[in-house]
Amino acid sequence: TVQWDRPVVTGASFTRAAGAAFSESISALYSPAGYAASALPPEDFSRLFAEVAGRPPRLALAEIQALATPEHFIEVRTLPGGPGKAALAAALAVYTARLAELSVRHRVATDRETAASERLAAAVAALIAEAA
Repeated sequence: TVQWDRPVVTGASFTRAAGAAFSESISALYSPAGYAASALPPEDFSRLFAEVAGRPPRLALAEIQALATPEHFIEVRTLPGGPGKAALAAALAVYTARLAELSVRHRVATDRETAASERLAAAVAALIAEAA
């Protein structure tokens, strides 16, 4: 049995306190044995959840397993840049637009440099021809 050192509270603070207690209990059970918390079997998850929340999880074990996959965690990350598909697509669209803008600016600068080089070569050739 896991011993909880936090009072049970209600509302959002319960969620935060329960989440922290739950995380600590998983670490206490699995880290010393050399297991990653992600290796927690769904049955243990359900038991620990019931101890923390005072009720069983509302999700079936199959749903818990699906939600605990690395693929799910990647998909739901919506911070700019991802790695969720939508966030990554949005970031890539911004990067692609910026690349196109910089490519145009680079092409303009390269064209100006080429033209200046050609004018310089013509001016030097004219001076050499004039001096000869």
